Amino acid sequence: MKKIVLAALLAWGVIGHMACSGGKKEIGDLKGGKNGKGGKEASEKPKYDRYWNDLARLLAGKERLAGSVLDSIDNGATAQQHRDFFKGSLWQQYRDYLKKVEAFAQAEFPEEHKSDRVMLYPFSGPDFITAHALFPNARKYVFWGLEPEGQLPNIREIPKDRLDHNLKSIQHSLRTIMRRSFFVTSEMGGDFRRAELNGSLPIILTFMAERGNEVLNVERIKINMNGELEPIGKDASYGMGTNDSLVTGMRYLFRRSEDAPVQELIYIVFDAQDFPAEKRFSRHTELIKWLRGLGRVSTYFKSGSYVIQWESTNTLRALITDITDFFFQDDTGLRYGQFDLNTWDITLYGNYVPPVPPFTTQFERPLAQAYATKKHPVKPVSFQMGYQQGRGEDRTSLIMARRKPAEPAAPAQDKPQEKKPAGK
Repeated sequence: MKKIVLAALLAWGVIGHMACSGGKKEIGDLKGGKNGKGGKEASEKPKYDRYWNDLARLLAGKERLAGSVLDSIDNGATAQQHRDFFKGSLWQQYRDYLKKVEAFAQAEFPEEHKSDRVMLYPFSGPDFITAHALFPNARKYVFWGLEPEGQLPNIREIPKDRLDHNLKSIQHSLRTIMRRSFFVTSEMGGDFRRAELNGSLPIILTFMAERGNEVLNVERIKINMNGELEPIGKDASYGMGTNDSLVTGMRYLFRRSEDAPVQELIYIVFDAQDFPAEKRFSRHTELIKWLRGLGRVSTYFKSGSYVIQWESTNTLRALITDITDFFFQDDTGLRYGQFDLNTWDITLYGNYVPPVPPFTTQFERPLAQAYATKKHPVKPVSFQMGYQQGRGEDRTSLIMARRKPAEPAAPAQDKPQEKKPAGK
């Protein structure tokens, strides 16, 4: 994955979009919506284009389904070599890792794990696979990062020699997350700028299929000036930059089975920072309105370059804190000192050690003291997560923060009745 030390790490140009097609049919209304009560975005009847599911399965090394619209590619040697990649020991080890992550969530926050509440993942990159292991039932996932959303590709138009290059680029990025548990933004840029399957799209599709989901549709979207999510069409020639005047992205519709609720992932691209001379985030009043319209959310931070702790993200951090009822994060999320302990119940996991370079200045002494003095419950963790990946399980630090129930309002006191003077 990931992310930013400065927004200038990524400078992507606008790329023309390729059309895709496939058999389409209506599917039922989305279940859920804003605050779990439906709403404009959730009540649309989206099209089911099986091209996207066939493509996701191909990218994830799954066997073709009967009637695949990608038969000529699915049956080729290049696709078979790609499937072989997913049979390797490294990928199997990663599946075992995800089982540990999911078992942890089931044991430590079962209510949130089962909930269909909106799940917010700032600075996520395309890391759907971890988010889904932790919060598999969210009706809506909201991701953002500096990695562009990508094109809408027609894989059937990619020459055979280029298809091999594209699939190997995906394999290279997958090896990164399997070894580190996060993506490196600059590395993803190198892989996908040179590929027709580019941006976060091919990785998100891969992860959706790997987690057993059926992908129903993918479309480009923007946040319009009314703070509403709006399709913009596959051939739109704008967007895909972190400093664009429009916030654009992709909307993915998927489900776990035919009788399961339709879920959605919104992936958007924008610069989350504000500076005295340039308000990059705050100028997007439409985005702020849309985020606040999500209702109550669960928020997850991992390998986020500590950006949410900086003064330049004060506005975004305050917004996220306002709408979040549950945080699960590594030490790159909110600083321990940014949690009001009158508002949040804290549980600590693992062990806190100094951050890895180049983030050594982000060491937080109050958090180290909270671990040492066991100011909050400190529990073991059986897996590694975040920037300490590969350095030993004793170096993983995770924080769970649950908003405390609101204090019940004091009952109103009846005013004593005035006594009337005698004789009146």
